[in-house]
Parts: sequence; structure tokens; C-alpha cells
Amino acid sequence: MPVRFPAVLLPALLVASTSHAITSFTTAADFEASLPSTPGIGRVDFEGLSPGSLLPSGTSIGGITFTYSIDGLTMRVTDRFDTTSPRNSLGLTGGDDAFLDGDPFTLTFDQPLFALGLSFITSDPVLPGEIQIVTSEGTVLGSGVPEEVLADGGIVYFLGLTGGSVSSALIDFAADGEVNFVYNVDDIVTQVPEPWTLLLAGAGVIALGAWRRHTRRQSR
Repeated sequence: MPVRFPAVLLPALLVASTSHAITSFTTAADFEASLPSTPGIGRVDFEGLSPGSLLPSGTSIGGITFTYSIDGLTMRVTDRFDTTSPRNSLGLTGGDDAFLDGDPFTLTFDQPLFALGLSFITSDPVLPGEIQIVTSEGTVLGSGVPEEVLADGGIVYFLGLTGGSVSSALIDFAADGEVNFVYNVDDIVTQVPEPWTLLLAGAGVIALGAWRRHTRRQSR
């Protein structure tokens, strides 16, 4: 027998059960232009930390927890290179204050995100797909097209996504054998879902539970 949902529940149930698809971005301008004006946009640019500050795995900044295991090295704030927002960026201990292509890490968020974007400043050109953001909602691949070249020769690439509900993101690299650049990270931009979408989704879950209890009682 077909299952019939009461008409009053249909809008809420559709919101709660709809599969979300992410939209990917490879320029910061397009990404930020797509963001709703509310709620507020979060930005971690490492400017509030002193150069040389260490971020051991498990450190949280601005609602983001950084988790990694990279050859016994530790994330470190650096002002050694030009970057997308003066003067600090995120690098790694080990002598050069930078990550190596293939050094992955995970960002975990205090609240699931509607939007996430970040800039990579590399020493050399990057191939399409070499840099990746991997989430449960989908994967964003770098375009290989630089957004800008900085005064010291650093090449800026941007990756971002909107849509879905992203609780964590793996910053990863294609296993293509092309280990040929170092990189730093800056300007991690986040945005939580708009409040009304959370309320509707919650209402859908509650309504579905109530409908299931109602049908269970009827079947007895």
C-alpha cells in the first residue's frame, strides 16, 4: 500500500529529506559574492597570533579545530612570505615555514557550515585537481588557474564551496607523483546555514517523528 503523508507535513518533510548539492568556487570574489549577508561570516586570517605561534594538532581557532599528523612537524604562524592578507599565514615547522605538497590536514567545525573557502599560496604552479577539499557533501578540485601572483612570487589559488551541511573538511592532494611545490594557507572563510533553514529542517524531523508515532498507534 502506498505511504501517504498528511499534506500539512509535506513542506517540512521535503526540507528535511532533500539531498544537498555543493557549489564549488575557484575564485575568492565569486565565492564571497555568493554568500548571504546573514548570518555573519567568520574569517580566520591568523592576524591575531604572533609569528612563530605553534598550533599543535587539536588546536581550535575561530570555531575551527586543526587536526593533522605530518612527519612529527607542527603548524606554525609565519610572516615570512607575502600573503593574501597582511601579514600572517599558516605554515609548518621544519625550516621553511611552509607545508609540502602532499601534507594533508583536517578542519573540524564547531557548527556545520553552509560555506567554506580558503586561499593557498604556493611556490610553483599547481596542476588542475592537485589541491582538493574533501567533505561528506562532495569534493572541490582546484582549477590550476592562479587567482593572483604576489610581490615575492607566491602564487595564490582559492578553493571554496557552498551548500549542504559541512561538519569537517580534509585538505588533500592528488596522488599524482607531482610533489613539486610548498604552500601556506590563509583567509579561511566560514558561514553557518541561515537560521530559517535550520528551523525548517528541525521542524521536518519533528513532524516526521510525530507522524510515525501516529501511524504506529493506528496499526495496533
